[in-house]
Amino acid sequence: MTSDKVNLIDFLTFLFRWRRFLTLFIGLIIIVTVIFSLIIPSRYTATSTLFPSQDQQLDMSSFISSKLAGLPGVAGFAAQMGALPGEIYLTILRSRSMSEAVIDTFALRDVWKMNDVPIEDVIKKLQGRAKFQYDLQDGTVTIEVTSRDPKMAAGMANFYSHELDRCNQELKSQKATFEKVFISERLEDSRHRMEILEDSMRSFQQRTGILDVEEQVKATIRTAAELEVLRLEAELELTLAREMMPADNPLVEELQRKVAGVRKQMRRLVDRHQQDAEDKLILSLNDASVYGATYLKLLRDITVQEFLYQFLVQQYEQARIAEVRRTPTMQAIDRAVPPTKRSWPKRGIMVVAAAAAAFVFAIAIALILDNYRAANAEPAHPQHKRILALKDAVRRRKTR
Repeated sequence: MTSDKVNLIDFLTFLFRWRRFLTLFIGLIIIVTVIFSLIIPSRYTATSTLFPSQDQQLDMSSFISSKLAGLPGVAGFAAQMGALPGEIYLTILRSRSMSEAVIDTFALRDVWKMNDVPIEDVIKKLQGRAKFQYDLQDGTVTIEVTSRDPKMAAGMANFYSHELDRCNQELKSQKATFEKVFISERLEDSRHRMEILEDSMRSFQQRTGILDVEEQVKATIRTAAELEVLRLEAELELTLAREMMPADNPLVEELQRKVAGVRKQMRRLVDRHQQDAEDKLILSLNDASVYGATYLKLLRDITVQEFLYQFLVQQYEQARIAEVRRTPTMQAIDRAVPPTKRSWPKRGIMVVAAAAAAFVFAIAIALILDNYRAANAEPAHPQHKRILALKDAVRRRKTR
């Protein structure tokens, strides 16, 4: 504790002893810094804030979700194509073509007196004056441009905004063109596939007589039930007639023909090869098991192909409209205006930093000088002999 107090007292004594030097040195540095900050040209920063337009575009997910919205477990399922990612915005703003457009539009070679300098150096200087930021939370793009001329700073920031929107429109138009060509090919392929499936279904229906499996099976079952009832009634009547009448009785013979006719109809219902032309709409029970699966597979393939074809038609129209559409892709929340307050130099910060650095540097110089004086004045000092030798060497050098 005593040592700390002694060191503090020694340090304060040291400061008091060198107070004049420290005051003059630090004051001189502050004056030079103030003069420097007043002499150097001021710079101004203009800011523009943009927000990407939210275009609602139909994609496969949203199309399917609209079709399946009524099914349990998928209600509310949707997806939309968003705007270009923030990384794409920043890439466009930092691209060489964008920088060259800014340099040519505002004649920056003449402004910065860099006519004989390679374009890469001019671009590097421009990129040092322009800053771009994309906020992931709210999706905004911020453009900051610094220049000695406030009007030029605002003009360059707004030019960046305009060019970003123009490039976005061109990229979307090109993307829509590629999509239209691709979808057109897929649409033609889907149309061809659907024609093949429809021809297959038509041929299958003509060959088998199956038009609608569900309805025809219902009709077959209903007919089979009616025939079964008729058979039972006819056989009961025939049995009663045989017990009461001789075998050659005309009524018995008529009932026998009736029973045989009903059984023939039932055999036709089971086997389509025994059906007459007018009975082809009635689906035989054998055909229901043999051809039913084939019919359902063809119907499923046609339904899927129609679904895909409908989606491709909508996508093709979307791409065709997007190809020629020139709606703004960026909304200006805050357009850049000429700033009235300089962004550099920050004189207060410069003076404080210079004073702190000058204080440290002055303390170091004062310590060196103080140690030199002590070593020169006190023969018992460890560095006294070295100081004398140094002074003698300097004296001899001067006498030569």
